[in-house]
Amino acid sequence: MGSEDQERASWDSAKDAFLVEIMMHGFKKEAWAETLAAFNARFQTMLSRQQIKSRLTALKGINTAIKAMLDASDFGWDNERHIVLVHDSVWNDYVRVYLLRN
Repeated sequence: MGSEDQERASWDSAKDAFLVEIMMHGFKKEAWAETLAAFNARFQTMLSRQQIKSRLTALKGINTAIKAMLDASDFGWDNERHIVLVHDSVWNDYVRVYLLRN
């Protein structure tokens, strides 16, 4: 099935958390079939390996961005709510610099 034939995958925090949990056991080639089967069984979906890989790529990008923010001294982390903490003025400066770079 080509990517043009696939429905767009619907993601939420429960699916993201489960995907990260099952992938923590390794990214070996043999693990993909088990990962795909476990994920599709848990959420009663028919996602493809490519859809799962695409989501992992997106999650890695989000993780990289959050890590970069937290490495900056003006950003903090709320362990209870699992969110980045930052004053509006710092955020506005961060976004402005990011937009200039991209």
